[in-house]
Amino acid sequence: MKKIFTYATSMRRNRVPAEQKMFGLLRAWRIEFKTQVVIGHYIADFVIDKLVIELDGPTHVGREQYDRERDAYLRKSGCNVMRFPNRIVYEDPRQIKAEIFKQYPMLQARAAIRKSKLFGRWT
Repeated sequence: MKKIFTYATSMRRNRVPAEQKMFGLLRAWRIEFKTQVVIGHYIADFVIDKLVIELDGPTHVGREQYDRERDAYLRKSGCNVMRFPNRIVYEDPRQIKAEIFKQYPMLQARAAIRKSKLFGRWT
């Protein structure tokens, strides 16, 4: 089990480009998150409360069954899972933001509070 934590740490330090981009987007949107989180015997790309965001790039091609089993495990563990293809991160990140805030409106409220604190005003 220790190996998975070591691997997660390595993945945090060596993000693939799409994950680097998503990391920056989530920060810009003022959403609190964690990356490469170990949940059971899986590693989630991004975790926001009980929401798991997975980016699907070339390594997911041909692993659709594995991803379905993984998603089922994560849901059984109490998480909600959203999957986005890597290309969306680059081509239309607003789609990701809209989907996150649609499913979790409280995240938008929290982000607004953090933004107002950052700029020294309450709205």
